[in-house]
Amino acid sequence: MPSDGLNDVLASVSECTSREECRLQFLGDALGSGSLSLGDLNDVTEALGEPATVEFSVDSNCTTTSALILNFSEPVIGVDGLPFSVADLSVAIDGADAADAVVSPLAAPGAYALDFGQVFAGNEELTVQIPANQLVGARYGVVPAHSGTLRLSDCVAPVMDAVVAGSDAMPLESAPTGADGYTVPANTI
Repeated sequence: MPSDGLNDVLASVSECTSREECRLQFLGDALGSGSLSLGDLNDVTEALGEPATVEFSVDSNCTTTSALILNFSEPVIGVDGLPFSVADLSVAIDGADAADAVVSPLAAPGAYALDFGQVFAGNEELTVQIPANQLVGARYGVVPAHSGTLRLSDCVAPVMDAVVAGSDAMPLESAPTGADGYTVPANTI
């Protein structure tokens, strides 16, 4: 017979709409109520042997302010039972803390965007660190430590100055001619 805390957890997942959502809701409620501990999750992770992984990539289309995409192998939550947030990782841009960024889930399960609220000039160094025992995957337990360093995309349009060499003051009879016999302006590059 489940404990009262576990009954509350089971009751809360009756409202979810997908298997992944139910798993995350169950894990979050169980962690939040104390029915499940980090030690329990580490035992599950060790037994299953397939902890979640993550890949970092930079948003290169420059149409949004989201600069970092995190693709986990499965949906994740914090070990406190709360949704994944910037508090669950360490992010710096050119060495400056970026703790004010906002994490948003994307359409693909396990995919999240980290929105910095601005478009960067480009080539800034982005450093990301996810500590061990900070996140829990919906299926396979505790996410191990991950870190990465990337360069942000160049999202600023270039400014170009053109300088024309030569002068149009050259007399027409001394202007060079092309292979077809037509006169080529002296300042043609």
